[in-house]
Amino acid sequence: MSRLEDALNNDVKALEQLRDQLKAHANLLKAEAKERWDDLEKKRDQLVAKMENVQRSADAPRQELEAAARHLVDILKAGYADFKKILKD
Repeated sequence: MSRLEDALNNDVKALEQLRDQLKAHANLLKAEAKERWDDLEKKRDQLVAKMENVQRSADAPRQELEAAARHLVDILKAGYADFKKILKD
C-alpha cells in the first residue's frame, strides 16, 4: 500500500467517524440541512467507490483514482465542517 493510499484510508476513517456523529443529529434538522446531508452522503458513496477502485487498480490509472479520491476527501471534509457548523447554529 502506498503512503498516499495509507493517508487516504486514514482520512476516510476520520470522515466516517465524523459522519457517524453528524448523522446522529440529522433527524433533528431542517429541510435545507437535510438536503445538504443527502448531497454529502452521495459524495461519500462516490469516495467509497473510488477507494475500492484504487485498491483493485493497476499503477497508471491508480494515480488518477487516488487524485480523484483525494479531491472527494477534501470536498467531504469541507462539507462535513459546514454541516457541523449548521448544527451549532
